[in-house]
Amino acid sequence: MSELKTNKISPATGTALAVGDSGDTITVPSGATFTVDGTLTLSDGSIANAKLANMAANTVKVRDANSSGVPSDKALATTEILIGDGTGFTAAALSGDVTMANTGAVTIATDAVDIAMLSATGTASATTFLRGDNAWAEPGGGGLIFLSKNTLSDAASTWDITDCFTATYSKYLVQVSRLQTTTENVDLYCTVGNSDLSSISSWQWMWTGLGTNGTTHLNMVGSSAGGFLLQDGQHNTTSGWSGNFWIFNPFGTDGITRSMGQGEAYANASAEGFWNSSYGGDAGTASAVSMRFYASSGDVGDAVYDGQATLYGLAES
Repeated sequence: MSELKTNKISPATGTALAVGDSGDTITVPSGATFTVDGTLTLSDGSIANAKLANMAANTVKVRDANSSGVPSDKALATTEILIGDGTGFTAAALSGDVTMANTGAVTIATDAVDIAMLSATGTASATTFLRGDNAWAEPGGGGLIFLSKNTLSDAASTWDITDCFTATYSKYLVQVSRLQTTTENVDLYCTVGNSDLSSISSWQWMWTGLGTNGTTHLNMVGSSAGGFLLQDGQHNTTSGWSGNFWIFNPFGTDGITRSMGQGEAYANASAEGFWNSSYGGDAGTASAVSMRFYASSGDVGDAVYDGQATLYGLAES
């Protein structure tokens, strides 16, 4: 092996100095120092990762500053990600309503998504639901919509349910449970009128009852300045009158308001239960928004047993 010892090797003026030929290996022995004071140009892609300085476990090499300069090694704990903050990088994990596992799986916390966060169209309300096309809508195809449940907890001369009819629906179903009278053998009526019921409708009605003994059969027709008949000759027991009836077109002014229904009560006159049906028509065309129950004599309601009336509107599309 030849050995050349010198303090300096310089190229001729205006020329470049080549050390070795293509394919040659230039070796700097262990313990020797190769110092470059100027610029050392290396071929692109010629430095293998193994030639770089070792990095600490779970670190990435970044320029952790808002300017160019020396890179550094940034440590990341499990589930952490790098977030650029304008002055470098922050190592942080997702937190709050959303968390991420170290597999990359993201989990949204229970009850974390509010209605306001949804991108759905339409308006969320008590009468709408979220469809599969991401739109809030009322139930399609029509159906009964619950409006209110009303309770009568004591005796009263009238039971008024005010401002219960609107232009939203033209047909309403009223379900009544255990509406009592305080006086024996009186008739139970219902009517509609304006908001405070200072003006109520006049009705023409037909009522049919079949006694539970199978022999009593009553057909009655009449008119009333107050309302339509629900039960004839009701007995003031704790059973009261229970049934349901429809109110058609109460709010409209383009035709009369009609009613149709059926129920059950105990009739004192014949000392038996009665199944009954009734039909009625309001003689006027004024808009009605409120409803009243009353007896032909005495009060309705009882302090022991609550009477209830549940109101539904019929959505037709």
